[in-house]
Amino acid sequence: MNDRFLRRVLAFFLVIFGVLAVIAAGALRYTSISASSADWVNHINATVHEIDGFVAAVQEADGEMRAFALSGDPRERAASREAFDRMTEHFEIGKALTRDDPGNNATMVALEAIGRKRADLAQEIWNAKDQNQPARIQSLLAADAASGELATFKRDAARLREDQFGRLATAEKIAYRNAQTLRMVVWGGLGANFVLLFSVAWLIRDGLNARRKLAEVLEAANARLEVQVKERTAELQAANESLTVQCLEAKWSNLSMEHQLRYANVIVNAVSDMVLVLTKAFHITRVNTAVINTTGLAETDLINKPLDQFLQIGTSPGGTSSFEIFVRSLRDGRDMRRLAGILVDKRQTRIPVWINLQPLRDRDRIVGAVVTVVRAETIQ
Repeated sequence: MNDRFLRRVLAFFLVIFGVLAVIAAGALRYTSISASSADWVNHINATVHEIDGFVAAVQEADGEMRAFALSGDPRERAASREAFDRMTEHFEIGKALTRDDPGNNATMVALEAIGRKRADLAQEIWNAKDQNQPARIQSLLAADAASGELATFKRDAARLREDQFGRLATAEKIAYRNAQTLRMVVWGGLGANFVLLFSVAWLIRDGLNARRKLAEVLEAANARLEVQVKERTAELQAANESLTVQCLEAKWSNLSMEHQLRYANVIVNAVSDMVLVLTKAFHITRVNTAVINTTGLAETDLINKPLDQFLQIGTSPGGTSSFEIFVRSLRDGRDMRRLAGILVDKRQTRIPVWINLQPLRDRDRIVGAVVTVVRAETIQ
């Protein structure tokens, strides 16, 4: 029950966190979209500003140009030239702002071409005025009026401006729709979280009631178990007393065996003769102190090593050795007494010895042998 209750509460909290994550993701997404829309609106406003700027500059330059053509005042020519310079700046910025919009950028380039033609016309009028050619000035102004170039410029600029305002209206609609969507996501998520929190509170209350009832049932069961435990404790105490006596007896028996083994080790090590315990395969499993002292080898260098590595048995006139007699004796279970042999120590010194073998039996089975080795007189 406890695990199921915790799993339910955890599941509700995971859902709550999931809803919060959705709200956060939605808020971040629509905030990013709103920021992008704001950037777009700013971009459109900047473009509109540049359009208004170069239109105003062209109109001002044209007016100053015509005034100069009539009066010849150098200030009016300077004002016209300054207006054409501002026109150029506005066109450069406008082309940069419409770089990602091929259609509007093409319109901007076409308007710039008209503006440059207006600047060239103004230059011709200035030159004609400097050369005192009024007929030439009248001809240029008449040709400009007949071409309708300025009207075309204003019309195309107004169309470009209207297109930008149309885009601005679209951006405002998108921004409004995103704001409404964000509001719905946030309020919807908060409402869902309140419902989930209420559900979690109800679930916790129901779980606490169930745990209280379970605690009452467990208390009654514990009372019954306490009686059974007391009865069982009495039985265990009696059994424990019996086991204590058995453990003491086993401990005394083990101590007795340890004493016997220690005494046996002391006795074997006290013997001056060399004693080796062998397996049926004639591998050394145990040696006494006399073997270590005589051979000069450590016990680890002797244990689990074959006997014929250190002891040669049954020398022949040719100096060879053989274990055949030992193998037959151990196989037949016969003792061997005073068998001549050679013991090789750590320095490879050959020591003449007498060898005795006594098979070890476990009931009726031969499990190994005990070999005693006694130093003999030096063999010539």
